[in-house]
Amino acid sequence: MKIASRVLSYCLSRRVPSTFFEWAALFRRPSFSQLGEDGILQAIVKLCPNIPKNYVDVGANHPAKFSNSFLFYIRGLRGVTIEPNPALVELHRVLRPEDTQVCAAVSDNSRDVDFLFANTDEISAIVGSEKRTSLPDGRIVRMRTETLKEILDRVWPQPFEIGFLMVDCEGHDLFVLRSHDWERRQPWVVVVEDVTGETSDFLKSKGYFLVATCEISHIYALREKVPSPV
Repeated sequence: MKIASRVLSYCLSRRVPSTFFEWAALFRRPSFSQLGEDGILQAIVKLCPNIPKNYVDVGANHPAKFSNSFLFYIRGLRGVTIEPNPALVELHRVLRPEDTQVCAAVSDNSRDVDFLFANTDEISAIVGSEKRTSLPDGRIVRMRTETLKEILDRVWPQPFEIGFLMVDCEGHDLFVLRSHDWERRQPWVVVVEDVTGETSDFLKSKGYFLVATCEISHIYALREKVPSPV
């Protein structure tokens, strides 16, 4: 009865699961992600037990609420969280002290930008990243961006494979992906928001295939590492 109720609830609140990973995610709880992404990631871990036990979370926001990486932290994985809001970075240091925290806005090159710290933290973003008729309430701060390559070269200088690369930068995800060093630090799984389809084209060119979608969140896996269930 509990399983049937969970499936029905999922289908009513989102949509009918369409892949093996989405169905598997129904039976793995708890979840901290906003749209159930961490449940699908758990299913991938089950399928690929040798996946690197680390993550890079760009635009990490709150350390637990709506976090794609927090479930993995409490289960023993460690990684790098990158967030431009200093107050949220400090909260990460308190709640997730064994992660490496970086306070930065990430883009495809280093430049000065206007960054909107919205009153609703989840929609804070580089001004101009998303097409909006008006800006949300908040404050705009001038800050300098860094590339993902620069940040990881500094905090994890050795080459390594990444288990999960998670990017949630409110319309700026593709710029973040372009700034990564795909040769030295190849992720097995990538979680991004993809509204235009350009991000999908970019990741497919790098050897990734689409595993599942959670509304605007898309989960991709490296074809040579993660077997396709179809």
